[in-house]
Amino acid sequence: MVFYLSINTYCQKKYLFINDDNIAKTYGVNRTINNPVKHNLNPLIIADKEWEEGVNCFGSVIYDNNKFRMWYQIYNAKEKTDKRFAYTVGYAESSDGISWTKPNLDIFEYKGSRQNNLVLLSYGASDLYSPAVVKDLAEKDLAKRYKMFYWDCMSDENLKKHGNPFPKGVNVPGWTALDGEGFFVAFSPDGITWTKHGTQPVFTCACDASSLILDKDGSYKSYFKISNASDRHFRVLGYSESNDFLKWTTPKTILEPDWKDEHGTEFYGMSVTNYFNNYIGLIWMYYNSPSDKLMDIQFATSNNSIDWQRAGDRKVFLPVGKSGEWDAGAAIVASQMIVSPDIDKDKIYIYYGGSTTRHDDSRKYHRENTIGLATIRLDGFASMDAKLFKGFIETNPITPNNKNMYINAIANKGYIQIDVVNPKTGEVIAKSKEVKNIDKTKILITFENNWQLTTTQEYAFRFNMQKASLFSFWFE
Repeated sequence: MVFYLSINTYCQKKYLFINDDNIAKTYGVNRTINNPVKHNLNPLIIADKEWEEGVNCFGSVIYDNNKFRMWYQIYNAKEKTDKRFAYTVGYAESSDGISWTKPNLDIFEYKGSRQNNLVLLSYGASDLYSPAVVKDLAEKDLAKRYKMFYWDCMSDENLKKHGNPFPKGVNVPGWTALDGEGFFVAFSPDGITWTKHGTQPVFTCACDASSLILDKDGSYKSYFKISNASDRHFRVLGYSESNDFLKWTTPKTILEPDWKDEHGTEFYGMSVTNYFNNYIGLIWMYYNSPSDKLMDIQFATSNNSIDWQRAGDRKVFLPVGKSGEWDAGAAIVASQMIVSPDIDKDKIYIYYGGSTTRHDDSRKYHRENTIGLATIRLDGFASMDAKLFKGFIETNPITPNNKNMYINAIANKGYIQIDVVNPKTGEVIAKSKEVKNIDKTKILITFENNWQLTTTQEYAFRFNMQKASLFSFWFE
């Protein structure tokens, strides 16, 4: 079971159209990558506290106990006295996902006061990156109900006492390995009071910028930026997993740019959600050339969480803003998407950090880092669209896991009608009634003559369409 979503997204398999995995053939339809809608009040969270010079969504947002909860990264480079406060984790919460409060938590004293929203401090040796949080209801130890995975660098005191855990002989072009850097973990009973585990990282590599999922089998899976020794790709995507959150597998590269990408393209990180048994990755694209350096978001998908492919026709899913806007230079999404929160069940909430300037911009423009929200229709990442003329989509053979079939579609000006096809003979076994005059995220399909699907037979489904958009289909 997944615990950072408001619904159980493992309850059935949804067939999406981000890629061609489920499609055998099409005629007269086109795939559209649908961009999420940015909230008109963005940015929703800004650096407005004494301990905040900048804020970013290198972090997590979950919907938990009827409220949105956010753990975000705080930059405070002007702090010179106590370097632990130069990079910290802040906490915010909201009842509607729009208006956020930063509660005074009385945990850490900063400049003589404990009235702040800080929940975790860095060791003070370098940055504290990407605090990724999951809530684990299966955890028997209530003190470890909430789990955090983050990048940090050991303090000089810990290095002297425990030694440098960084692998010897690491030589990555463009990367200066710091003593004691790596991924650390922390535990909390409530998401507020955190206890760091041990004094050393759970694993080390030339990496940072991570995301985290608690998968349906109870395992923890992390995706992160890893520096490759390749001449072409400095930043690629790495992966590690754990069954107990303490012992992690050796990091390995799972996805990197290829010949279809422009020279200088790198992957800065990837946020992952197990979305109705589809692993959807939102890649933080980084165009690392002197004239570019923008960061936006594209799709990747996987059937098993490890083997990934680019998706969405490599089109930009979440673009940066226009020049002068709060997210004109970069967009970096939170560790997970929030799917169907109770207050808005037909939507997906995507929180992301924006920057007014581009990453590593050598022109030294003033940079502001803030956090905003974009939303999209449930299943609405991509749609198959038929315009004025009739078209169709025919699927690969599928064995339904239930007798009831549903679609997510817009057909308020046209129609969708489904033929059930024997994939071996091409014979049409049954026809559905037309779906029309409707725009809903869950539409029950009824078949002529009260015909019903069975769960023991393979079918192909031919969606005949005109002036309509199809986002997904499933059985339950």
